[in-house]
Amino acid sequence: MMDFHVHTTLSCDGHCTTDEVCRRAIEIGLEAVCFTEHMDLDPADPGYGFLDYEQYCARIEESRRLYSAKLAVFKGIEVDYQSRFERTIRDWLADKDFDLVVGSVHYVDGEMLSERMVAKRELDEIYLSYLEQARRSADSGLFGAIGHLDYVKKFTGDASYLESREDLRPALEKALRAIVASGAALEVSTKGLVAKSRDYRPSLDVVRLYKRLGGRKVTIGSDAHDCYVLGTGVARLQRICEKMGLEVITSLGDMSTGAPGPAESTIGQLPSG
Repeated sequence: MMDFHVHTTLSCDGHCTTDEVCRRAIEIGLEAVCFTEHMDLDPADPGYGFLDYEQYCARIEESRRLYSAKLAVFKGIEVDYQSRFERTIRDWLADKDFDLVVGSVHYVDGEMLSERMVAKRELDEIYLSYLEQARRSADSGLFGAIGHLDYVKKFTGDASYLESREDLRPALEKALRAIVASGAALEVSTKGLVAKSRDYRPSLDVVRLYKRLGGRKVTIGSDAHDCYVLGTGVARLQRICEKMGLEVITSLGDMSTGAPGPAESTIGQLPSG
């Protein structure tokens, strides 16, 4: 069992240290975690300039030294994707070493997604802009996984809006086809299970559509910012995805971008307790 989307105090909104996460992961029976600290490149973002990459590397090495006998510790990054910053993202990643690079869309039209945005704009309009950014994130080839697709429902609480709107289907399929073509995995997040939407991000209906369009790889993560939600629902979600016939990534080789060969999908390489 693994959790491949975890934040710590190295992210501006994290509340647990890497050490606390590792100890909690072992306590609840996780075999692997991937830290995916935020990299925010928009000067208007609260996390802009927060990440200390050298400190992050040092914390990863310390965690591996202390816990590798019981826990596989992977170094990832969650990059906030906006197409206007694509060159900056590419340049920043060029000399960095990650096991997994997740590209996530949190902004549309230069504005951070929020309940305020949802209240003042047409929801279909927001979704169309969001899905276009998700498509571009996949087309960039920068990412090994596309993070928490349908982030919009975090602010609407409507668990099925995206898949229920026929007018959004072409844009959704275009984004999913781009993910498939890029070689990146689709991340399925359990974060929504403890939020008002009470659903995965994206929903299982969207995951099924991804598979019908040729998708085969998924990563699973809780998007935990606190230790108490670490690993929430990941075991059950893994079983669901495997029953769909999807390859659940459970060990990271090189998932830094979608381009290299696929990561190992066997848990057999992970340390035993």
